[in-house]
Amino acid sequence: MLNKQDAKQLLNGMPTWRGNCPDCGGRNTLSISNELGELKWFCFKAHCTTKGRSMIKRSVDEILTSIVGLPPTQLTTFELPLHFTAVESNSTATRASMYLRKINMEQFVQIKYDPKLNRLVYLITRGKRVIDAIGKSLDGTLPKWWKYGKSGRSFIVKVGEHNHEGECVIVEDIPSACIVGAAGYSSMALLGTNLTDLDVLDLMVYNSITVALDPDAHSKGIAMADRLSAYTDARAVLIPDDLKYFTPDEVRRILNHKTKENRNEMPIHT
Repeated sequence: MLNKQDAKQLLNGMPTWRGNCPDCGGRNTLSISNELGELKWFCFKAHCTTKGRSMIKRSVDEILTSIVGLPPTQLTTFELPLHFTAVESNSTATRASMYLRKINMEQFVQIKYDPKLNRLVYLITRGKRVIDAIGKSLDGTLPKWWKYGKSGRSFIVKVGEHNHEGECVIVEDIPSACIVGAAGYSSMALLGTNLTDLDVLDLMVYNSITVALDPDAHSKGIAMADRLSAYTDARAVLIPDDLKYFTPDEVRRILNHKTKENRNEMPIHT
């Protein structure tokens, strides 16, 4: 009898499929569909009992495709500007990047220098593919941050496949995301305090989410956790200060502390 795995294999990533039934042999009588993650199959042959339905886990790419109608690769195509150079080519950029290098963050972020706009550039990746870049002004020119592409995606640090049972920590800036990565957690830097629909799609693959925005944005963090709780286990924590000012060991202590019953007690920054 046709089962979920058989139906999923026949569907092969398509939203609907129609073909011969492998159980009764009916020609073009088997219909399979995937509607928002609910897999359904049914044979129209009168005497055939082949039918069923089951929820299946969808990838972020599949969800994005179903919402916007385009493969994600079309949305995230990005050509790295040819004029980007190594950070070492500019003394100001080198000094600005010393903080990242001092705490060994280069394992989590790729940085470049934009000599035309005089910006330290952080590359935004998904897997091994660069999908966007964001540059920080080195001379006070506004805006402070400049997004080079149109991916709409935030900066992500992915630590392992199953580390911390698929937990991701949401922070505001890239240095904080890298510190969280050094502490052993996957992380997302919103580059602000707004959570976009594309951010939600990226976060839905995690089993649990911790929103750890700066103390003055804690109320926004609570609203984000409430929004994300419809898709996964999500919570907002009140941290003592921006996480980039802590060591990886301190970050672990802060995040672990917040899982205890007494969540109002603030850890001491030593």
